[in-house]
Amino acid sequence: MAKIRRACLAVAMLSSFGEAAGEVNLHGSGTTNPSKFFWNIMETFKARTKVELLMTYRAVGSGTGQKEFVGESPGYTSLTDFGSGDIPMTQARFNTLTTAGRAMVHVPFSLGAIGVFHSIPVAEVGTGGLKLSACLLAKVYSNVVTTWDDPLVLAENPNLSVPAGTKIQVGHRTLGSSSTGGLAGYLNQECPASWSLGSSGSTVFPTAATFTNVEGSPGMQTHIANNKYAIGYLDAGHGHLRKFEEVSLMNKDNTWLTSKNAIAASDANGNNGVAAAGAAAVTAGSIPATADADWSDVSLFNKAGANTWPIVLISYIYLNKDISAMSADMAGILKAFVDFVTGVKGQAMLPTYDFNAIPSAMNKWSTGVWTSMTKPASVTTFTFEDSTAPWTGAGDYVISSKRDSYSMWAISELQTTVKALETKLVSLESSLNDYGIVALHGSGTTNPRTWFAKAMKLMEGRARAPLLLTYRAVGSGTGQKEFVGQASNGYKSYNHFGCGDIPMSQANFDLLPAGQEMVHIPFGLGAIGVFFNIQGVAMSMDACLLAKIFMGTITTWDHADIKAQNPSVSLPAGTKIQVGHRTLGSSSTGGLSGYLNKKCPSVWTLGESGSITWPTTSASAFTAVLGSPGMQSFIKTTPYSIGYLDAGQGHDLDLPEVRLANAAGVYMTSKESIAKNGVAAAGNAAVAAGAFPTDHSITWAAVNAYDMAGSDTWPIVLVSYFYVKKDQTVTVSKTAAALKAFVTMIVNNDDGICEEAGFTGLSSNMKAKSLAALGTVVFPGGMTEFVFETSAQVSVYDGMATNVISAKRVDYDLYAGTLLENKVTTLAGTVSGLSISGVIPLHGSGTTNPKTWFAEAMKSMEDRSMLPLFLSYRAVGSGWGMKDFVGASNGYKSYNSFGSGDIPMSSALYASLPATEKMVHIPFALGAIGVFHSVAGQTLQMSACLLAKIFMAVVTTWDNADILAENPNLKVPAGQKIVVGHRTYGSSSTGGLTGYLNKVCPAVWSKGESGEIAWPAGTTAVEGSPGMQKLIASTPYSIGYLDAGHGHSQNFAEVKLTNKAGTTQSSKDSIALDGVGAAGSEGLANNVFPTTADSDWSAVNVYNMAGTNTWPIVLVSYFYVKKDQSATNAGTASALKGFITMILRNEDNLCQKNAFTPPSASLKTQSLSTLSSITWPNGLTEMRFETDILADGTGMKADVVSAKRYAYDDYERSLMATSIATIDGKLISLGHTHEDEMVSGSTSSSSNNAETLAIASIVIAVFAIFVSMGATCKAMQVSKRGSGGSNGASYAVDQQVLGNSH
Repeated sequence: MAKIRRACLAVAMLSSFGEAAGEVNLHGSGTTNPSKFFWNIMETFKARTKVELLMTYRAVGSGTGQKEFVGESPGYTSLTDFGSGDIPMTQARFNTLTTAGRAMVHVPFSLGAIGVFHSIPVAEVGTGGLKLSACLLAKVYSNVVTTWDDPLVLAENPNLSVPAGTKIQVGHRTLGSSSTGGLAGYLNQECPASWSLGSSGSTVFPTAATFTNVEGSPGMQTHIANNKYAIGYLDAGHGHLRKFEEVSLMNKDNTWLTSKNAIAASDANGNNGVAAAGAAAVTAGSIPATADADWSDVSLFNKAGANTWPIVLISYIYLNKDISAMSADMAGILKAFVDFVTGVKGQAMLPTYDFNAIPSAMNKWSTGVWTSMTKPASVTTFTFEDSTAPWTGAGDYVISSKRDSYSMWAISELQTTVKALETKLVSLESSLNDYGIVALHGSGTTNPRTWFAKAMKLMEGRARAPLLLTYRAVGSGTGQKEFVGQASNGYKSYNHFGCGDIPMSQANFDLLPAGQEMVHIPFGLGAIGVFFNIQGVAMSMDACLLAKIFMGTITTWDHADIKAQNPSVSLPAGTKIQVGHRTLGSSSTGGLSGYLNKKCPSVWTLGESGSITWPTTSASAFTAVLGSPGMQSFIKTTPYSIGYLDAGQGHDLDLPEVRLANAAGVYMTSKESIAKNGVAAAGNAAVAAGAFPTDHSITWAAVNAYDMAGSDTWPIVLVSYFYVKKDQTVTVSKTAAALKAFVTMIVNNDDGICEEAGFTGLSSNMKAKSLAALGTVVFPGGMTEFVFETSAQVSVYDGMATNVISAKRVDYDLYAGTLLENKVTTLAGTVSGLSISGVIPLHGSGTTNPKTWFAEAMKSMEDRSMLPLFLSYRAVGSGWGMKDFVGASNGYKSYNSFGSGDIPMSSALYASLPATEKMVHIPFALGAIGVFHSVAGQTLQMSACLLAKIFMAVVTTWDNADILAENPNLKVPAGQKIVVGHRTYGSSSTGGLTGYLNKVCPAVWSKGESGEIAWPAGTTAVEGSPGMQKLIASTPYSIGYLDAGHGHSQNFAEVKLTNKAGTTQSSKDSIALDGVGAAGSEGLANNVFPTTADSDWSAVNVYNMAGTNTWPIVLVSYFYVKKDQSATNAGTASALKGFITMILRNEDNLCQKNAFTPPSASLKTQSLSTLSSITWPNGLTEMRFETDILADGTGMKADVVSAKRYAYDDYERSLMATSIATIDGKLISLGHTHEDEMVSGSTSSSSNNAETLAIASIVIAVFAIFVSMGATCKAMQVSKRGSGGSNGASYAVDQQVLGNSH
């Protein structure tokens, strides 16, 4: 009850947090440009005052800000406490206020530039950038000049080179916008003859198709970023932040410059080009003398000065002159806010947001404006504490720099970090040096994957810059899709290039949006062959016969049409043709279907595509396969099959090939044609026939080289293409350089990898065409290109430049691949220590029984080590663990660092290990296998032979005479069937049961000893220990076998077995008397365990050992470890030895905790000796374990696994477990109390049971409340800590209340 009272107190404390006393509100709206500046100040004020402030600013544009400040008819009551705009209050709105009896004041606080930005590719703009005079800009925004190649544009920009007729995509703001007012005002002042749309912030622009309405500055940014050949206007800072290209304007002194140039410049008075405009206006007397006057004509457009920017706006705060209706606190915080904005600190912040401070002559807030205003009788004075002021700084109305919020501090830290990272990123992106990864990624057709893999490896090895080149072989169809992108990502490419053996399909080509145009760059030629699986047979087919087979019209190999073209071939009658075809988009499918569509359209009606809808009739036998590997496997393993492949992939497997007829009527295989240069001949014939368009950026969907002329020409030739975006100006320059270099390397084929990969290189004229296409790609301006140094040249000094890809640099693995393994071994041997910088993996798999033990031990080892360990264990059963460890399907290389099983490695698997992969057995624990049942309320005992008969399905009912003979008191329904459960796959539990039965009762048990046996019909297969637990728990009259701990944890009824000494007992009874450990000791005493750990241990067992209390089915749990670990990574080897040592040391008594029995001292000594006998890497740093504190800082060394380190999640789990145990104990106690009452004959037993349940429910509910409160209070503690001071302590909830909430 005390805890509940304290919990209630804590809840009351929580509820009090929501009370707000003396909240001071201040709300404004207006221009978006200074919004971040305002928000920063407001958040700072809120964090630094004791008074609860609610200050907001709604960024809606100057026009809307003016409207909300003025209010609506008839009352014209302001909707905000202040407004803000980058233009003065319009004359109409000022007059409305005057008529309504309201006076207002303008408070200038900053100067800002409006810039004009564009998205023409840099390379097309040329040197000097884009220039537009005021009159030309007016014509663009009046829809008079509509294309970028208009003569007026070219007259001012002679270097501009854009596609003919390229439309200008004009962006303009909607609603009222100061940016619009700035642009319109500038054009109206400078070129009224060409600009007739006025000077309003709500200008009505033309409604042409090329004019786009955008909302707010973010909308304009999106317009410029997402539309090629766009133009738009923005607060200059927003454009600079997005790194948009800017239009140069001409100022009053006839200087062409951008706003960025102007801001960077400085005049004799120290003013940059924006501040200079303000100073000029003050000097000229353009600023009204009083703040309450009509300022609507004030502008800073095109003021004098060599570097003055022509479109400069003044940003204002609009205030009611009479604020007497405000509360004292509101008026006070308003004054404090404007004081800060116009004061030294606020003005100093402006450049951070790309604004300029106002000239001092224009800044009259503190010297006259505030004094002129009508204020409440009392105005609260907010003061600022910049340095520590004892006592006074603690006042309620002090804005103290000594207070802060965690979020403001964190933001400041993040901004500093981001700035540093941005600086570093600029450096990394702009130079091809030894620092910063240069990434290049592509995807597409599978056919050139080995070519690309080797070329990329060569390029990486030959470059000084750290290149990372990857290619994802997914098929031409998928490659096209990933290159084009999809609607959800705005049709942006997922890669830097795509690749296909067919041109971009028309449908995909049409999806490319403006600005995302592509070019086709041919780089190789390849043959598609048709292969089959009928041994000893030569097969010829023309296109129409092939079409009938792949249409499913001809379905058997003895069809008359096949016989007609192959009269000497005799095949079994009615033999089905097994047709293989590719799934997803495939260039091979495109090649075959394109050829058939071209040669035999009367038969082939499925069209030309990489994604055909194949026949599904019952008469045909069509099989879908995935990728070229799938087709290879299908043809090779399926008799009487036929399919199509990149020819080289069929030749690699020596698959029989169909002879096809070419355009000259000559029948041959692709292999024969390639030998006669028939693929290259097809490419040359296609060039001669004009098959390839001269413009590489138009659609090439209809381009093909099928059935070209020539006696040796192969009829199904695919041209392999790079798909590359024509405009690469937005690509990181380093990546763009790598893209150009990689395409050049592939097209030139200087290393001859093309032919090595089974392709045919381009002829000289095709190569020239491809390199010319690459030359049309527009790369980033100023890009440093990679250059190549061939093996035949030596460029002294220049060859060491960071942009040189030099054949004089060689990767050893490419130079001598056969020495790769030796090299890796050498490198691994030189690793002399453990590094904190890289993750150290250790993975194992095997028996399910110790999974929780291993999981907890691995977690502890990870948490207790300074090293970044990553340990995992896959509980799949002993049988699978053995297979994973042996790795027969992996060249007998283990899939894991270790295996584990509760039985020794089988003799067959042990014998399969090569001499270099020999293993050792390391015993680490002993465990009992128990036999459990679900015959309710019955105690059973069984001899080994009776058990054998049940599991052999010889005894099938519970009332069988043999069972009753051993269990005379058994009461079961007559004929009640025994439900026998057994494990699937390889299982050590199965091995233990069968080994015991095979040893003790071989006369009955005839199934042998194995973890995987052929079980009798009528028995029930279950997967894993969980499956066996489920069967016994949910199936009455069932019997099964389990690791004893798994059965005990479920409180299953257990069959008592008789051991060698004649003692009949359960495994639970035996374990309590150390009967499992006794079996191990007896085994060791009787030399059961071989003296050599790397020998065959398959016959080792400790079943039915001598001893009064010994359990008869005891399994020894082993680690399977390779004896030679010299080539293992030193970190992993150290982790492996450390983990096994940790298990053998039985850290934290996890062995017993998980229902295992640790090995005896002598068996443990033998295991540790075996561990030491393994050949470890040279100089291996072994892990040590700290349980007691090691002296002199030894515990802080990287090789120490220290129990003094602890993870918080382990701590919370420990608390939770304690809490659950406590509640569980209370429930049990409550249950026992009421059971006693019922036994004593209490008449209120029914009500007592209800009371027990009610109390249990209350306990659980209270526990849930504690958990919830713990999380809430913990979160609140965290949120308050950032504010500092003693107040944070008052929010801490008594840890005793939270203790059980974890």
